[in-house]
Amino acid sequence: MDRTLARKSVLFLGHVTFIVLFVLAWNHADLRTTSGDTAFQVFKWVNNAGWTVEAHRYSAILPQAAVKCFRLFNAPLTLLLLVASVAHVLVAYAVFLICLLGLRAPRAALATALAAVLCTRLTFYGPVLEANYLLCYPFLFFGLVEHVGRASVGVTGGVSLIIAGAITLLVHPLGWLILLFGVVYLWSVGELKVKAVLVISIGLIIGAGMVRLLFPPTVYEQTQYAHLRDSLSSLGLGAEWDSWDFLVGHTFSLTTNYLPALVVFLLVCTVLMARKHWKAAMVLFFGVVGFLALSMVTFRSGDTAIMLDRAFLPVASLIALPSVYLLWEVRGRWAMVGIVMFVLVLFIKLRDISFASRPAQEQFTRVEQLLKEMRLERLAKVEVSKAEMQGRSIDVSWSLPYATLLISSMEGPSHSATVRIERHIPNVPEDILSPEMLLSLEQTTLQLDKRYFQLPQVPYVHFPIAPHVN
Repeated sequence: MDRTLARKSVLFLGHVTFIVLFVLAWNHADLRTTSGDTAFQVFKWVNNAGWTVEAHRYSAILPQAAVKCFRLFNAPLTLLLLVASVAHVLVAYAVFLICLLGLRAPRAALATALAAVLCTRLTFYGPVLEANYLLCYPFLFFGLVEHVGRASVGVTGGVSLIIAGAITLLVHPLGWLILLFGVVYLWSVGELKVKAVLVISIGLIIGAGMVRLLFPPTVYEQTQYAHLRDSLSSLGLGAEWDSWDFLVGHTFSLTTNYLPALVVFLLVCTVLMARKHWKAAMVLFFGVVGFLALSMVTFRSGDTAIMLDRAFLPVASLIALPSVYLLWEVRGRWAMVGIVMFVLVLFIKLRDISFASRPAQEQFTRVEQLLKEMRLERLAKVEVSKAEMQGRSIDVSWSLPYATLLISSMEGPSHSATVRIERHIPNVPEDILSPEMLLSLEQTTLQLDKRYFQLPQVPYVHFPIAPHVN
C-alpha cells in the first residue's frame, strides 16, 4: 500500500474519531453534565457570575468560557449543558487540528485521536476530570517538537515549547511526567538530540517544581500523596490492592476497557524489538509499567470507579505516541495491517464509550423518577435517607444536591428541585457523617440565578412522607 495513501487514510480516521465523540457528547449531554464532580462544576459555571478555577487547573477553562459566552445571551439551561458537554470534545479536536494543519505535525495529531479513546470509558461521562486533558494537551508540545524536527529550536520555538508545556503543567500535577516520557521517547527514535532532551527535561522538572510551589496541592491531592507515602513505606504488605483488582477486572473480566490498550502496547513493544529499536522499546515498556505502578500504589486502597478509571487514563497518551510513530513508518502490507488494527481499536473503543452510557442513563432515569414523585407531592427541597436511595438503586454522591437541581431545572426554573441525603440521624454525631450527608446547596451557594434555578425559601422535608396515622 502506498505510504502517502496510508497516512491520509489514518488521518481521515482521526477526524472520524472526533466526529463520533462529538455526536456521543451531543446525545449524552445530560448524562455528562449532571453527575459527580461535573455536576458541581457545571452548576457553578451556569449559576455564578464570576469564573471558577478548580484546584488551580487554569488551562482547563475553555469549556467554562464557552458556557459563559452562551450565558451572556440568556441561553436556556439545556443549551448550556449541551455546550458544556461538546466543548470538552472540541478542545481535543482543536488540538488535533492545530497539530495537523497549523504545526504540520501529523503524527502528534493522530496520536491525539488514538489517545482520546484508547483507555476511555467511564471518564467520558465525567468530562471535567482534569486527567482527560492529558489526552490532548501534551500533544501540542509533541506537535511543536515534531514541527521543529532535528533543527535548532531557536527563540521562537523555545517560547512556544514553554507555553505548550505550561498548558499541560497547569492542567494536571502529573502532566510533566507525560511530557518527560514523550521527550525521552522522541530521543529514542532519533527525533531529538541528547542536548535538546537534557535542556527540555530540566526545564520540565523546574516547571513542575514551580507549579507545585506557586499552587499547593488540594486536599484531595494531599490525601493521595499520603496514600502513596503509606503504600511505599509498607510496600503494600498484608493489604489488598483495590487498584490492581480494578485494573485486572476492567481488562479481562468485568469489562475489556483496557484490553485494546494492552494489546497495542505489547504489539508495539514486540515490533520495536523485532526492528532492533531497543532504546525505544525499553522507554515504552518502562514508561508504561512505571506509570501503572505509580497509579496502583497511589490508589491501592481504592476509590470510586470513575476516579480509579481516571488514574489509569493517561496511560493512553504514553501508548498512543509510540504507536503512531511506528504506524507512520511501516509500508506495504504492514501498512495495511497497521491500518486494520487502528480501525479495529477505534471501533472497539468508541463502542465501549457508547455502551458505557447505559448505567449512566439508568441512574439518570432513576433520579428523574424521584424528582417526578417529588413534583407530584409539590415538594422542591427534600431529604432522603441513604437506605431509601439504595432501595431505589441510586448511587449516593456528594454532588447529589447539584445533580438533582440541574436535572429538575432542565424543564425550566419553575421546576427546580434539590435532594440531599438525610443529615439528622439519631444517635450519630454529625462529625462522623460522610461528606454526601453533610452537603447542601446552602453551604456553597449564596444566591441562585433566577433565570435557571428557582428554589422556594422553605425548609427541607423528609421524603418519602410518612403516611398519616389516626
